[in-house]
Amino acid sequence: MEHQKNMTRQRSFPKKVLIALWALFITGVLIIITFLVLDNLILPAYVNKYEITEVPDVVGLDYPQALDSLRARKLRPETYGQGRFVVRTEPEAGMLVKENRIIRVYLSDSLPESEY
Repeated sequence: MEHQKNMTRQRSFPKKVLIALWALFITGVLIIITFLVLDNLILPAYVNKYEITEVPDVVGLDYPQALDSLRARKLRPETYGQGRFVVRTEPEAGMLVKENRIIRVYLSDSLPESEY
């Protein structure tokens, strides 16, 4: 009788191991499917939402002209400092960025020496 109990335990142990391995396999397959869906469907839709545009050269322009130029390219100007003229932007003119990107516009009442 004790021999039968040992046989039952031996048979059930591999069955439990197989069930655990099968559960791990199914979990792994679901994780891979999830990553494939994210990588091929969801992320490209989010990442490619905006077109690429070039930051215009607005240094030396007065502030309203610079705003119009940036907004025409679907960029979002964020002003730093006070003054009438744009003395610098970040990112700089010529950089390729996505639409809706914040462009830091630095203002001053006088232009830098190199602009005269």
